Amino acid sequence: MSKPKIRIYGAMPIEMRRHFRDAIEYFARELMSKQLAKNLNIQLRYKRELDSGALGQCDVLTDNTKPRHFRITICPKSDTRIGRQDIFKTLAHEMVHVKQFAQRELKFRVRSLEKMTWKGKQVNESKVAYEKLPWEKEAFGKEEILFIDYVFYSESEDYFFG
Repeated sequence: MSKPKIRIYGAMPIEMRRHFRDAIEYFARELMSKQLAKNLNIQLRYKRELDSGALGQCDVLTDNTKPRHFRITICPKSDTRIGRQDIFKTLAHEMVHVKQFAQRELKFRVRSLEKMTWKGKQVNESKVAYEKLPWEKEAFGKEEILFIDYVFYSESEDYFFG
């Protein structure tokens, strides 16, 4: 089996829960090797709000040397069709971060959470605009195409665009 281990938490319709599981598996397949994907453990939390006000967040739950356990938190603004599109684009975005951490492209610096290492170079998050951070540029650059590809792969155009 080349699927990550997935646990989903939070109140949501059954169809959305199924799409979350399928989308995580699809994004992992698209972004990572089979070997890496099967060794991941991903928790998805669906909750009303993050302290930061963001739509999503990716947290590494294990040490920084070989991260394999992650928590993705998704915070919906609405459950309309447009809202679903945003939710799943956000999921795609956060899965790009899972890939970045798992492949060690992105690392936390142990002594400072404001300072990250991106592909071997130190980046001080407080000195770079959010949308210009290299890992965010990659995630924003891939989220739309991953989402659209998933919609057609899963034959769920009606669910998202109906």
